[in-house]
Amino acid sequence: MTTPRQIQVLVLFLFLSIGSFWIAGCKTYKWSAKPPVNLSEIMEPGDKPVNIYMTTPGMQAFWLITPGTVDQEKLYGKVVSREEKPPYPVGTQEQRLSRRNIRLIVTTPKLDSLLTSESFEIPLSDISRIEEYQFDEAGTMILTLVAILAVPAIIFIVIMIAKGTSCPFVYSGAGDNAVFEGEIFSGATRPNMERDDWLPLRHLSPKNGQYQIRITNEVKEIQHTDLAELMLVDHPIETKVLFDKYGKVHTITEEQLPLMAVDRNSKDVLPFIQSRDSLRFMTSDVEGTADGLEWVDLTFLRPVKADQAKLIIRAKNNMWLDLAYSLFVDEQGVYAQRIKEEGLKKTKSEGEAWMLDQYIPLAVLLETSPGEFTQVDWFNLAGPMALREDILLLDLSEVQGDQIRIRLQAGFMFWELDHIAIDYQPDKEVLVQTLPAVEAKDQHGLSQREALRADDGLYYDQPEIGDAVTLTFDVPDLNSGLIRSAFLHARGHYEILREPSRRRPSKSYLAKFRERGRFTRFALEQYQLLNQRGYSFSSSLSR
Repeated sequence: MTTPRQIQVLVLFLFLSIGSFWIAGCKTYKWSAKPPVNLSEIMEPGDKPVNIYMTTPGMQAFWLITPGTVDQEKLYGKVVSREEKPPYPVGTQEQRLSRRNIRLIVTTPKLDSLLTSESFEIPLSDISRIEEYQFDEAGTMILTLVAILAVPAIIFIVIMIAKGTSCPFVYSGAGDNAVFEGEIFSGATRPNMERDDWLPLRHLSPKNGQYQIRITNEVKEIQHTDLAELMLVDHPIETKVLFDKYGKVHTITEEQLPLMAVDRNSKDVLPFIQSRDSLRFMTSDVEGTADGLEWVDLTFLRPVKADQAKLIIRAKNNMWLDLAYSLFVDEQGVYAQRIKEEGLKKTKSEGEAWMLDQYIPLAVLLETSPGEFTQVDWFNLAGPMALREDILLLDLSEVQGDQIRIRLQAGFMFWELDHIAIDYQPDKEVLVQTLPAVEAKDQHGLSQREALRADDGLYYDQPEIGDAVTLTFDVPDLNSGLIRSAFLHARGHYEILREPSRRRPSKSYLAKFRERGRFTRFALEQYQLLNQRGYSFSSSLSR
């Protein structure tokens, strides 16, 4: 007899199974808001040509423009043509992705008459919104589910399961203008695994002289946040900035793409990780991963005397990791609570060691001699709901030669890799400001400011789905000649609420999960078992 839990697992597996279909087939696109502070970066051609349109909030006409320069106050450029209808790219996926399409929504009075001349200048303060026409991953998944399943209740179940083991969700803005940014302290599922996080806020923009950030509980968890503060980094225009997991800020000046990128079967995966786009590397051929391990070997040119490098990734966890962990908890059966209590007694280093032994974080290994890779660090979990940029500083003093080989390694289908690059340039000087919230109100209008103002063991707790707090920060003046990036610095942990099965497993069987790599082999075995039951899909979601 099929249990409700098995039905949920099979439904989610079907959801995952159609991944290769919606990557290669039915796709939807939408205009997505971009933060105004990144105007220069957004308009950079890069490896693709850019179409830039200007319009008014009413969108009654659209001007195709050629931008000239952008200074601290104005955008300068020339008008190419005027169109009455909104510009929407058409054609195949390749044709749609062959160029980028940007539109600037401008509040300049009498824009129509201003743009009748060949050249123009627009105050940056009049650009109220920047949007880019992009592949809509979430919309495509839902559209595909509707097309294949045609059962709204099933879609609801799938979405709820997909969000079943996450962590606090973070949004920039509030109300209808809130934009999802990502998740914080993913993987910190016990008090002794609590950690700091520095989440990039790519869509944060001021409104009425203030920033607003929203932290929510949207899954079956109890979430505990000890600290939530805004960190603003003012940096040179030609740079990007990221915090590493140690709380150090790094500038990115010259990203270098790998010369080669191959998976564990020596298949070329460079097209999947060289651009920030909808193509990702997720897994190799299932038949070639008996130990449940996945990796990508990357080869980079190394400048003369370069003894340090910043490794940059854009990645997230695959939902299969959540599902595999759910199945693992079910395997514990009646012993689940006892195992949970034993875990609470362990130190943070013991908890991290188990996760690393099971290949759950994304491990970073360096080739220090031919064919010999040594683990030097790892990336913390990013969560399954949004791609996230992260960075680590690597010591190259033990590496020989004019090339660097890096291996990124994790368990079977635990990670999705979208973009990988390296930067050898030294960090530039930046100005960092740490701002406490001037106001922090929950969904009941109660202040949580005191609980979130410091790392002091006083927590803001979110025990129920729907619990949320909105933090408000005053906007300081931008330092002259610099641009600004924002990050949420948060510290906390969360508890997953899951009802395990009532089965009584063998203790010796459960003890095997102390062995190195047992969990990732379990994840692969469960995947293959579902395949054998007829719930099969493409052997590689990366292709």
